[in-house]
Amino acid sequence: MKIQVKNDNDSLNFDSKKLLEIWEEKKGQKGWACCNLECDEKATDGIYVEKTGKNEDGKKYIIPVCRSCKNMKNFQYYINIDKLLEVK
Repeated sequence: MKIQVKNDNDSLNFDSKKLLEIWEEKKGQKGWACCNLECDEKATDGIYVEKTGKNEDGKKYIIPVCRSCKNMKNFQYYINIDKLLEVK
């Protein structure tokens, strides 16, 4: 199932390589590809995102993304819901 998310602008204040490492460790898989379903680039960073629209829940999640998707402020896009790692 796909879900719409937006980049959390505070992500730019965190070590994106470390966020990718956390995602890979907790998910038990490599973050090879950018999670943006409309992007074909390799994942290079982790980023905080929030669900948008009817699925908005006020929580933050980590996902792997490419450098260009990471750097877009307030960028909204679709990802597969199973890629979300909830921040606790």
